[in-house]
Amino acid sequence: QNADRMGLAIGVVCFLEEDRLEAYGEDRAWELLRALKSADLVIGFNSVRFDYKVLAGYSGGRFGEGLPSLDLLDEIKGRLGYRVGLDHLAKETLGVSKSADGLVSLGWVKEGRLDLVEAYCKKDVEILRDLYLHGRDVGFVRVHDRRRDVRLKLRVQW
Repeated sequence: QNADRMGLAIGVVCFLEEDRLEAYGEDRAWELLRALKSADLVIGFNSVRFDYKVLAGYSGGRFGEGLPSLDLLDEIKGRLGYRVGLDHLAKETLGVSKSADGLVSLGWVKEGRLDLVEAYCKKDVEILRDLYLHGRDVGFVRVHDRRRDVRLKLRVQW
């Protein structure tokens, strides 16, 4: 609820057309804001509810309003009726796992290990990119519905 006061450790952007990742530390937060504002489309995972709120602490207001955004978590929740994590989608759809989770990353920040945070964030962004491209190119992602114990092919249109 106070994400705007949380602060930025590392933000990573994938410039899809250039096949390039760029990491931004807190000292480059304004560059990160400019990069996102100049994008044709910002693709994220829980970006609208979390990342944009963190970035609002640097923009002096409601960051993300009017920004063309595709939040894959919101899209999938809208289709399923419940939230699933990036790691779950990565395992089910791509056969890969995240390198860590957000709580581990917070520990690294406290230890001053921004190198580990950057590697973790880059891996997450690579997974997000690959998940987006998979959905865009083949029209579905895979989800394991634990309530019914079935693996679903969830149609997407992005």
